[in-house]
Amino acid sequence: MSSTVAYLTVAMFNRYNAAQKSGVEQLKTRMEELGGESGLMETINDKANQTNSYLDENVNWDENNDVFDYKYIDTSGEDEKSLDAAVWDAILNGKEIEETLAEWMKKETPHLVM
Repeated sequence: MSSTVAYLTVAMFNRYNAAQKSGVEQLKTRMEELGGESGLMETINDKANQTNSYLDENVNWDENNDVFDYKYIDTSGEDEKSLDAAVWDAILNGKEIEETLAEWMKKETPHLVM
């Protein structure tokens, strides 16, 4: 497991817990669509892996050696401009992850795009 996948998984779990405690209706609906908590956890894992692959293909790591995970993933799940916020939005709304990531990168990290 890459560090990006690990950080995203932690952030998604924290966002999930916060949404559950707050009684977010959208989460309940999405969980029903995904077959419950196990389906949601599987989706979180899939989206984290897809995000990692997308970043590997679209970021020039040779020229951008910032510590990406620490800088752009908020493991507390609170920052609404972070990468995990974009991934969580894609999960809750059933969006395609590639489109979501492309939009996020243009807006938040245009200097990283190849």
